[in-house]
Amino acid sequence: MLSLYMAQSIIHPITVHIPLALPVFLPFIVAYTWGRTKVSKDRSQWNWTVLSYALLLICSSLAFWTGEQDSFNSPASADAMLAHEHVAKYFIGACATGLLLSAIIRWIHRLHIGPIALALEVQSVAQLALAIWVGHIGGDLVFH
Repeated sequence: MLSLYMAQSIIHPITVHIPLALPVFLPFIVAYTWGRTKVSKDRSQWNWTVLSYALLLICSSLAFWTGEQDSFNSPASADAMLAHEHVAKYFIGACATGLLLSAIIRWIHRLHIGPIALALEVQSVAQLALAIWVGHIGGDLVFH
């Protein structure tokens, strides 16, 4: 029978890979959707962007929770764990910001989307940078 700790130890490596991979595609998803919206004016095309950010937020939160549970029995230094945790919190905050911006574009029609879509594009690149940062620190925890 799997103990709760063993289940979390299995879940954390699985859940961290979606939040590390999806930000690679987000700048392209946002740019493509923004371009398509300029042509067709159909904001329902932003559904995929909203869903991508929702998936990212859910998986990131789950990865954070399972990683927090794993940290109690980790041989890594407390400072390294704390650094990883702090960057993960920024990452989750950025996920929530991206979800909020994409939802605003999708459902608040009276706003001009240009400045918001530009902010979301910049946010998606920042999300990628945070993914690289948190992934690098997390990789160091595993391999050092």
